[in-house]
Amino acid sequence: MKLLAELRRRVLPSLEEETTDPLDWRERVLFTILAVVLALGVITAVPSIALLWRDGMYGTIAVDLSALTAAAVLTFHRGIPFRWRAGALISICYALGVWFLISVGPVSQL
Repeated sequence: MKLLAELRRRVLPSLEEETTDPLDWRERVLFTILAVVLALGVITAVPSIALLWRDGMYGTIAVDLSALTAAAVLTFHRGIPFRWRAGALISICYALGVWFLISVGPVSQL
């Protein structure tokens, strides 16, 4: 429950914690995006990894798990500067897109 309380506080701060500083707003938006990416990524990774394992696509499993691990690190390590975390999120999305474009092909991504 402590984790849920911390997530709620970071996404929706109380009126006492609320600031008008744009830097705090963008930090909160990035955290929310990362948390949603991580949660939905874990939910979709479970059946995806089972199917990839069955089809022998071990490279794609490694790339998926690497992206999820990177998303978890970016979500929970606040010591990493904002610019690095935002850039890393963009890089993860780009790398996943390139990997699937090369390994699966453009038609299958639709």
